[in-house]
Amino acid sequence: MRADDERYFERLEAGLEDALAVARRARERGGDPSDDVEIPIAKDMADRVENILDIDGVAERVRELEADPDRTREEAALALAADFAEGTVGDYDTPAGKVEGAVRTAVALLTEGVVAAPIEGIDRVELLENDDGTEFINIYYAGPIRSAGGTAQALSVLVADYTRTLVGIDEFKPRRSEVERYAEELALYGNETGLQYAPSDAEAKFIARNLPIMLDGEATGGEAVSGFRDLQRVDTNRARGGMCLVLGEGIAQKAPKIQRYTRQLEAVQWPWLQALIDGDYGTPAGAVEGVDDAATAAAAGEDADLGDTADEAGDPSDHAGDFSDDARDSSDQGGDSSDHAGHSSEGPPDAGSAIGDGTDAGGPPRPPSSKKYLRDLIAGRPVLGHPSEPGGFRLRYGRARNHGFATAGVHPATMHLVDDFLAAGTQLKTERPGKAAGVVPVDSIEGPTVKLANGDVRRIDDPAEALEIRNGVEAILDLGEYLVNYGEFVENNHPLSPAAYAPEWWRRDLAAAGADVQALADSPRVDLEHPAAGQALAWTDEYDAPLHPAYTYLWHDLDVERFDALATAASEGHWAREAERSEASERASGRSERSDRRHASREADREGLPPDERAGGGSEATDDTRA
Repeated sequence: MRADDERYFERLEAGLEDALAVARRARERGGDPSDDVEIPIAKDMADRVENILDIDGVAERVRELEADPDRTREEAALALAADFAEGTVGDYDTPAGKVEGAVRTAVALLTEGVVAAPIEGIDRVELLENDDGTEFINIYYAGPIRSAGGTAQALSVLVADYTRTLVGIDEFKPRRSEVERYAEELALYGNETGLQYAPSDAEAKFIARNLPIMLDGEATGGEAVSGFRDLQRVDTNRARGGMCLVLGEGIAQKAPKIQRYTRQLEAVQWPWLQALIDGDYGTPAGAVEGVDDAATAAAAGEDADLGDTADEAGDPSDHAGDFSDDARDSSDQGGDSSDHAGHSSEGPPDAGSAIGDGTDAGGPPRPPSSKKYLRDLIAGRPVLGHPSEPGGFRLRYGRARNHGFATAGVHPATMHLVDDFLAAGTQLKTERPGKAAGVVPVDSIEGPTVKLANGDVRRIDDPAEALEIRNGVEAILDLGEYLVNYGEFVENNHPLSPAAYAPEWWRRDLAAAGADVQALADSPRVDLEHPAAGQALAWTDEYDAPLHPAYTYLWHDLDVERFDALATAASEGHWAREAERSEASERASGRSERSDRRHASREADREGLPPDERAGGGSEATDDTRA
């Protein structure tokens, strides 16, 4: 640290000490409930975590873990859980105390020690007995756990299970009545208070059957459940808000994200998570079956049979995991759907991605459609595209200069053509990766394709042209590309969906085919971004490379019959009048020139050239959308 910076922080600390001294003298007069200043001093996040929990040694260990740039906060929380289990952090005499310390610390770390969730959202952790005599962990959650967010809520359960395994405590083996109670209670709480994501009954029962930790909590609802009351191991007949939040907005909603970390832990195996994500609510191999001994159940005074029934498995049509959650629809939708409404499949899929098997024989890969983003739709909000239906947004990976996490890149022409409903900052929720994002204008991606009242079909890449023709638009055939940062998929553990075939991708293919792409880019007579049709075909013939994306149209939106009819019409057709051919050529040339001027202007802005020195056209587009 520079000497000036050190002196600056020394002045801050000295001023803080002076202010605290004044506050302490004021408290000593006895006019307040406490005679000392309650707020502890924290220099960084590690100090905040230690101070909020009052656990010695946590800050030092957090700093050690945070020093590794490759370790995420979630991984640090799991490492701390191992420290609590071994006794190197915290001073706990009982296994339940170690689990409680690990859970509270994990939530504090993930919330950076700035919310009440670690202390007020977790009431207590205790040991209870299964019907077979073994012990299990029961966590009492309270309403303030909501402030932790879904990821921290779900991870608190994973940390509890991980610590439980390390200290040698058995799993929770639920009774059937308890499983049914979870489902009824979630529905009651969802209707009474509301959940960001409300799992279906089948989903709630599936989670309750397989979760190795018992989720419990304080009564927060005003209404009692109609069935499964007065259970031996449940203290209340009313809805337990903290439990409902953790099970619904945590485990059910964040299953794909939690799966990232269960795969890294040898001590914890949650094989049922994949079944939950896929919407398969039958009991998978290795899942917890619970107590099924009739004599033991009778001795406990409750029905403990957890055998799967047809009504429990149910129709998984209401499942809404973060990805592949509608795999059941792939048999009748996935194969024929074009990847719109937030994604596209014009290019080949990522080799390492599991995108589902919704494919037609001989057709391109198609991930199964997902209805999750429509489930919580509020009346009056416009729907710009239905799941995997032609005409919606097409996925393009990349990042513009004004684009980052939780942002949605949309072409300005599209924003105008949807009556300016999409403005900068508008929140938009898409099919993939499924998270909401704020709209930002990006003019270096493909714009929308429209049909005008006079019968013309145009792709609009100029916002000024969109304003000029929008009153004459008969239909929007395609909303254009939707720019998404690759990190959004990584952060949410979402498989990469097939994306639009973009110019930067085509350049790599052309170079791999043997072309000197750099020489072509340097040539003033070659436009790699917007080549003429003849030039694009010439490169394809010469290098045996894919056709330029400017001429790879949305063929997947056409069925075989329409494609055959179009091919027949094209082969048998001719230009009725040479003037029409010339007019069409001039119109295409004009669009290319306008696009060239726009890209040249952006390049000039980047180089800082004054307006009178800027090129009039023919320059290459800047790499605004390159990831």
